Amino acid sequence: MHKTQVRLVKLIESTDISKFTLREIAKMLGVNHPQTIKYHLKRLEKLGVLVSNRLGKLTTVQKSVLGKDFVSIPVINDIDYDIASFFTVENITGYLRVAKGVLEKRVLDSINSVFVVKATGNFMNRTDILGKNIEEGDYVLIDFKEQNPKDGDRVLSSTEGFSAIRRYLKDETGQKVLITESTQDFPPIYLDESVAHVILGTVLQVIKKPKLNHGATRKDH
Repeated sequence: MHKTQVRLVKLIESTDISKFTLREIAKMLGVNHPQTIKYHLKRLEKLGVLVSNRLGKLTTVQKSVLGKDFVSIPVINDIDYDIASFFTVENITGYLRVAKGVLEKRVLDSINSVFVVKATGNFMNRTDILGKNIEEGDYVLIDFKEQNPKDGDRVLSSTEGFSAIRRYLKDETGQKVLITESTQDFPPIYLDESVAHVILGTVLQVIKKPKLNHGATRKDH
């Protein structure tokens, strides 16, 4: 998120900016041009970070918003050990808007603690989460309250600052291990109590990235 957008959101959280002109808001934030403020306000509304209430007052949205037909779920950028930092303005890159009918019941039941990460790499391209694998660019819905995974759960973990989606297992000796489920051979991560390790949440659902046919020719009618 742009630094001006971050400062705008923080201002809106503490001040009713509807009482001020764009020029006055720009002066508060040390921005030279009022139109810059207008641009970033529109961008924040488009991202879903700001919404207008029925009185027209802008308010911030930092967790999932359950609407009549759609749910807006925060997409988290920088994953940290501190769960409380997930929903800070700096970490939210936008909101994934999903029709309720697309979401699993367990996602809707836990919606206030659900966030989204966008998958990078193909470390889990052979996993099976309700019939779907995880590939580069897919949206992975995670419940941050589910931090005590069961054997076999797919989790978002942070091990010494390295965040990854992995399968959580205990072997026959009770050794905790995080493994990939991939077409490539990646080594597992072995865990014990001395490792700075946190389970940041359990994977609930995968929403696949759109499959676009870039070679198709559009015909105008």
